[in-house]
Parts: sequence; structure tokens; C-alpha cells
Amino acid sequence: MSETTQATTPEAEVQRLRAYVDAARQAGNQDIVLDALARIAVIRRDDPSAHSELAMALAGAERYEEAIAPFRWALSLDPDNAALHCALGNALKYTGRFNK
Repeated sequence: MSETTQATTPEAEVQRLRAYVDAARQAGNQDIVLDALARIAVIRRDDPSAHSELAMALAGAERYEEAIAPFRWALSLDPDNAALHCALGNALKYTGRFNK
């Protein structure tokens, strides 16, 4: 009898990672939250909310320099999102790169 392994779909992987995010947030483990959100953003490359959630979590952890790229990616997908423009501006301000 041969054993087959079922391939994980991208959506199933996102759901698994979401469970990690929820558990890590409850446990206060920010590193796991950020890692899982980064993996979700890779899977959902064309989803601005995945990138903005990662960026907001990085900014919330005061990792502003790291938050800039996902903010910019989210804005490239959703250029009319005023809240993202504001959040990116704040991240740039906190890094001293507002005019760059």
C-alpha cells in the first residue's frame, strides 16, 4: 500500500499561518507574528491587505525601516489608499527618510 502526501494549497497554508498569527499574538510572541505575516504576504503577493498588515505589524513593533517596503508594495497594489500613504509617511518620518 503506497502512502501519498496531499499537497498543501496556498489557501490552506495561509489558514495555517493565520492560526500561528492568532496564537502568537495571544502569547505575545511578536517575532512569530511577523514571520507568519511575512509568509502570508509572499503567498498573497497581489493582495494589498496582506502587505499592509505586515507593514502595520512591523511599524507597531517600531521596526519602521523594515515596514517601508511592504507599505510601498501595498500602495503599488492599492494606490488610492489614504491610510497607507499616511502610515508610510509616518514610517519614513520615524526613520528620518521623509523626503527620500
